[in-house]
Amino acid sequence: NPRIKSAVYALPLVFILHNLEELIGMASWTEQIPAAIHPHVTTLQFAIAITLFSLLGLVTVFGSPRLINSVWHERILIVFAGMLWLNVFLPHVLATIVFQMYAPGVFTAVLLNLPLTSFILWSMYRNGRHSVMSLFLLIASGGAIGAGLAVIFLRIGGWAASFFWTGACVESLLAVV
Repeated sequence: NPRIKSAVYALPLVFILHNLEELIGMASWTEQIPAAIHPHVTTLQFAIAITLFSLLGLVTVFGSPRLINSVWHERILIVFAGMLWLNVFLPHVLATIVFQMYAPGVFTAVLLNLPLTSFILWSMYRNGRHSVMSLFLLIASGGAIGAGLAVIFLRIGGWAASFFWTGACVESLLAVV
């Protein structure tokens, strides 16, 4: 189906836009909430983490040509779309409600990620190759994988930021941009 294919191809672009919205305010937002909820991150650390996430999203959709149109690739796409679908609610919408303030990424999460991923997941269900239980497990896997990767990518971002650059210098450059 060309509509589904177009939606899947749009997924990494929407994900990148979402990541950029998060980048704009994440460092200051993490200073305003309890560290137990989300540890403080620098802009550079977060930029590195979302770059890794964005690259993974591109590889997931446009990766190995041998996988494209296979059942395994479809499952991987469901995991990716499921990760983004769950990410709308946990943390974006929930954080906005609980803290009664803007959570970075909430606009693109609700306005772009939610409709796009809902369409993709519903279409994958309607094509008849996936049961409700299969979709549930793949979506839940996406949430767990996404949460784990967020921790790993933020750690890599923190390490890379402190190893390759002095934080104050790069933060100043990013503030100008």
